[in-house]
Amino acid sequence: MEPFNVIQAKAKRVRSNPTKKWLLEEEKSLVEFLTHNREFEKPTSKIYYRRFAKENNVAVDWKVARSKVRYMRITYNKAKAWESSIGARSMEGETIKSTLLKMCTFFYEMDEIFGGRLVESAVINESLESNDNSNYSEVDLNELPSFVAVNESECGNKTIRKRKYSRTAESEILQFLSEIIQLKKQKIEQEKSFKEKELELRERELVIKEKGMELRAKQKLVLKDKEMEMKLKELQSKEKLKIMELQMKERLKMEELKHKYK
Repeated sequence: MEPFNVIQAKAKRVRSNPTKKWLLEEEKSLVEFLTHNREFEKPTSKIYYRRFAKENNVAVDWKVARSKVRYMRITYNKAKAWESSIGARSMEGETIKSTLLKMCTFFYEMDEIFGGRLVESAVINESLESNDNSNYSEVDLNELPSFVAVNESECGNKTIRKRKYSRTAESEILQFLSEIIQLKKQKIEQEKSFKEKELELRERELVIKEKGMELRAKQKLVLKDKEMEMKLKELQSKEKLKIMELQMKERLKMEELKHKYK
């Protein structure tokens, strides 16, 4: 009886995703594709990004395109978080814009595409699961037992990392929302304080105006009193002059009579 030739199954080496140096025009075409195809990664990521490569004549593997979009979303989320921070509020408009574009080249385009979406743990889990499924789809079914044996520990590690990533994402979102609420509260308090000070200032202005009007009225009365006093003095002086004039005339008449009847 011939002995069995035991052939040990070699573990299949799982290749990592190929790398690609993206040109600016290729990045622009990817962003435009996302803009015009809002059903994000539907029906599947594979079909979605292969359609992008075909329609835009870009030589890229669908997994590389998907990784590129996820990286762009990470940079966009960081820029978006910074935009809502206190540091951004202390800057001027053009400075904020240039900083956002340095952090994320296509910030405003990405904001239009993903701005209305909140990143939740369910979305993160779904994307991670699709990552794992895509890796398994690349393995030959005949070699599946050996592949599973080699990667059993790796799958366990991936599950742990997935849970940690989910918890981290949730805590980051909660912290981010808490910061936004605090900033809104501060803004409301500042606006309230500003309105109170503005009202107080207006009340002071009214008081000053009223006092000014009273002062001007008093000044007018004083001027009128002085004018009346001057007119009275003038009349008195005129009366005195008339009396003196009459007295002189009377004396002259008396003198004439004396000379006439001597």
